[in-house]
Amino acid sequence: MITKIKFQNHTVKIKTLKLNLKLIIFLFGGFTIFINSNSFAQVESVSQSKTDDKIISHPNSTEAVGNQINFKNETGNSIITITDEGSNKGSLTLPQMTSSPTSTSNKLYNLNGSLYFSGSSLSSTSSIDGLSDGISTSGSNSVYLGLNSGINDDSRIGSETEISYNTAVGVSALRKNGQSASPFGVKNTAVGFEALRYLDNNAADENTAVGYQSHLNNESGYQNSAYGAQAMLNYVGGYGNIGIGYQALKGGSGANGQYNVAVGYNALNDNVTGNKNVAIGYKAGETHTGSNELFIQNNNNGVATPPLIWGRFAPGTIRVQINAEDVITTDMFYVNGSAGGTSNWSSSSDIRLKKNIVTIQNALEKVKNLRGVNFEWKDPQNHKSGLQMGFIAQEANKVIPEVVDDVSEYMSIEYGSITALLVEAIKDQQKMIEELKKEIDVQKSRK
Repeated sequence: MITKIKFQNHTVKIKTLKLNLKLIIFLFGGFTIFINSNSFAQVESVSQSKTDDKIISHPNSTEAVGNQINFKNETGNSIITITDEGSNKGSLTLPQMTSSPTSTSNKLYNLNGSLYFSGSSLSSTSSIDGLSDGISTSGSNSVYLGLNSGINDDSRIGSETEISYNTAVGVSALRKNGQSASPFGVKNTAVGFEALRYLDNNAADENTAVGYQSHLNNESGYQNSAYGAQAMLNYVGGYGNIGIGYQALKGGSGANGQYNVAVGYNALNDNVTGNKNVAIGYKAGETHTGSNELFIQNNNNGVATPPLIWGRFAPGTIRVQINAEDVITTDMFYVNGSAGGTSNWSSSSDIRLKKNIVTIQNALEKVKNLRGVNFEWKDPQNHKSGLQMGFIAQEANKVIPEVVDDVSEYMSIEYGSITALLVEAIKDQQKMIEELKKEIDVQKSRK
């Protein structure tokens, strides 16, 4: 193959002869590129040449050969141009390529206007990673740091739609944003490897993700905050969520819940569509998938245990359970074990709050039909140990069903309400005693 080298108006034809060539070129005021290669060159003919070839015959000559050197292929297209820029400065021009070479190892090339070596960009522009801020006609004020961080910001060149106020620090952070033709996320902050990598939707605004793959799969979610490695990892949508800790609020595939707060390792880990949950502690609410619930928990050694505090937030009600069993009751407040305080427990009893008021009928008969028992709980880890006193709920339900809760899986009794029954029973009994006393007095008077 014959290659032509053109020195301004001087052309040299070259073909096969092995020559070791080391080319050192200084670019952009001190930036140095070293190209080492084995070249094959031999001067075949010279047209319009000088009597001496100052490059080959006299390498130390001060005589110039021209202000430009072109290396061309067989079709006559330049593949390298070296230009004398004056004032002892020179430049190297590489033709622009639209795709990377098949092999990029140890190769210098111009890809779409940016200089690359061994597959990595060497370009220097107005931003930290080579992406310009304000590249669309109205978007601005974004900062990207890291390989492929915010790389699709540049895809919006010429777009009238803003891609603004984003900050991404880390490899592939906010990588996809701006890739689609539709509008895209703004006012997002991503710090960490692949943080918010797949975000690319016009509604996906004002998210904050800090940590390795934090909020990785978010596509359209907004106003979410994820702090910790893989926090909110699988949330593709949803809004107003907060996940703090390793895989906190990680979520199942396609998760899109709203207004959830998870603080702790794996807290609310399996939540997919649940809303308005609060989980605090190691693996708190890890397997929970519902809504409007509270978990304060330390799931020791990964063994499933009841939360220390469980609650339910529902319209008009708040339910809280302390050291609750796995089966949640319908009680508004539930304590698994003993409870105490420095004063008496008060219950509402104002007549203005009541209706259909009648005196308990057959109170004494009902008391007679109740069976008081001594017993021990089968699971002292969840109930008070030792000998206990009380009723059997199933038996009491046949006599005084109004104080027995049979809605939950395990029945319970309102022991405090039985006081009213006992009062009326004593009154009935006292009435009987007084009537008997009168009869005795009558009998005594007849003697």
